[in-house]
Amino acid sequence: MSVEHKLQSASAGAHQRGQATLITVLLVLGVAATALVYTMVSPAKTAIESENKTAAALARARDALIGYAARNTTQPGILPCPDSDNDGDADSPCGATGVTAIGRLPWKTLGLPDLRDGSGECLWYAVSANFKNSGASGPSWLNSDSPGTLVVSDHNGTQLFPAMATTVAAIILAPGTTLSGQDRSPSSTTVCGGNTNATNYLDTYTVGATTFNNATGGGTNSFITASPLTQSDQLNDRLLPLTTDALFSVVEMRVLRETRSALRTYRTNNGYFPSANAYTDATYNCSYFQFQGRIPLNINITCTAFQNWGAELPAWFAANKWQEVTYYAVSPCRVGAIGALQFILDIFCSGLGDVTVDSNPSVHAVVFTTGRALSGQTRPSTLVTDYLDIVQPGNSNENQDLDDVFISPVRSGTNNDRLLIAWP
Repeated sequence: MSVEHKLQSASAGAHQRGQATLITVLLVLGVAATALVYTMVSPAKTAIESENKTAAALARARDALIGYAARNTTQPGILPCPDSDNDGDADSPCGATGVTAIGRLPWKTLGLPDLRDGSGECLWYAVSANFKNSGASGPSWLNSDSPGTLVVSDHNGTQLFPAMATTVAAIILAPGTTLSGQDRSPSSTTVCGGNTNATNYLDTYTVGATTFNNATGGGTNSFITASPLTQSDQLNDRLLPLTTDALFSVVEMRVLRETRSALRTYRTNNGYFPSANAYTDATYNCSYFQFQGRIPLNINITCTAFQNWGAELPAWFAANKWQEVTYYAVSPCRVGAIGALQFILDIFCSGLGDVTVDSNPSVHAVVFTTGRALSGQTRPSTLVTDYLDIVQPGNSNENQDLDDVFISPVRSGTNNDRLLIAWP
């Protein structure tokens, strides 16, 4: 082989070795870059997945609580006691009258699996004294005017829902990872594990001169929540409040349907509807020629020509003062006969139609739930404007003007009424 050929071969070999070295260097750099990106992205991805799991668990628990309240057969709107012994079941009674109860979420009672937050911990739960299903130490009555007693603040100490300060009925709490001073050693063998000492799960956090203690919030009714961006080694509890607006938006539909059913059954059994109870009459008696007002609890005490209620109205209706937060309008032509005064009613009806709802002039009777009192409304009251709300711009007082024309309300910040046609 010539000297020239040997030099060319050596040069080619060196070039190939250089290329291989370059490729190796690039591979190493690529692996290093990938590792760097992974170390930056993986924790962020994990945090997002953890947050999503926590949010989903809290939302599912909230929805189950609303379902429990709406289905309750004796006190619609009532919420279960917490689980105090870590077996998944609500433990009632839960504390003294007027005292908020706090413990683990009663997941078995709610028909749920053992819901976990992003750290793998089961959820906790606080329920207002006005909403706890606690036997003799629970509320004596409950309807959409019942105030929540809990207050939730963000990590800055700023109250959430400041314009609705009495609307938090319950709180679901995700305890997050163990913080300094918390001991979650198991005290017995349970599905959720750990123990029943709230201070080992729920945090204490000071903002300015105010110290919040979620574990003892049942005594102060004050709670504090972290957010995804503000979790720290002093505060990582995530809270989801259950407001009375969210609760009763479902419960009131149950109340409306059963009230409508009672009126329809009464009409089927008797051939007519009862007159209404006037807001000026605190006895809740039926009044002749009263065609708008409350559902009368007593019919033939004063409307002696009418048949009294049988078993149409559920027992929980009067027991929980739902007549205070329902509104009833009936066509004058669809109430019962009133003896010698019937001819007056016949003359009155000859030139009139029935109740009109959304341009339908053939409605015989209609029933509303009036929601909680909004800003500017005072209850109890003799004024319809303290119960029925403005409807919409252009028809702001259509449901308040005491005529026979109504508009189906749309829920908003200024209207929380609901309406159902009772007949036909």
